Amino acid sequence: MEIRPAGTDILGASEIARKPEYAALWDRTQGVKAAVRDVSEEEYVKYLPEGFEATIVDDLRFFAEYGYAGRNPRVKTPAELGIKTTSLEEFFRGRTRVRF
Repeated sequence: MEIRPAGTDILGASEIARKPEYAALWDRTQGVKAAVRDVSEEEYVKYLPEGFEATIVDDLRFFAEYGYAGRNPRVKTPAELGIKTTSLEEFFRGRTRVRF
């Protein structure tokens, strides 16, 4: 375990991928054709688990306005702190292929 000074705020993500990058990576690593498209909030909530719609929509609105760290300048990414993480590609490749 890597130790950081007390009070260090670390964003809990190995990397941030935009939707098209995420879809292309999913396609490449899982062998499943993936594409993204923007949808209305009304359509989006149809795909969310019942009871979680308001929370997830509120989270997405917050991220869009303030970013994942809420504009907190103390929050650092693992890369900024020299912490090695599993890449999203490695994570995807380590998972069982999606079957339909």
